[in-house]
Amino acid sequence: MNTDLNALWNQEKLPVINGILYADGSFRKIDIITDENFHRKLIPVPEQKPDFSIISDIYISAEYDFQKYQIFCGQGSYGGDGFVTAVSGNHIEWLAFWEDANPFIKIQSHENQLEITNNLHEVWQFDLSDPKSITVSVKEDL
Repeated sequence: MNTDLNALWNQEKLPVINGILYADGSFRKIDIITDENFHRKLIPVPEQKPDFSIISDIYISAEYDFQKYQIFCGQGSYGGDGFVTAVSGNHIEWLAFWEDANPFIKIQSHENQLEITNNLHEVWQFDLSDPKSITVSVKEDL
């Protein structure tokens, strides 16, 4: 992993990468699109390198201990952005950050799935065995 990422984390900052970055340096860019029913879908983009040109201050909304990780979620300093990190020790194992995901405010788990809710009541499910396998649904009963 780029040690600068952990240094940024310790300064309460993260790069706006619009995808998921792993500790081994691998990266998966994932775009968010809105369909005709105003539901958001995640579209993987062919392999790219993460862009560290935009750095955001972060504000943690929730923290959750899950398996061997501390999971954090929150928002950046640009208003509509949201992030999720899985931290082991003082090192980020993976980071998901989008400039238009909306702030993430709640963390729950179900079996091997993390359920991260944003302020639009969308539930983003991350499979911990493969965090780039993400689904988004709207939870009506919050």
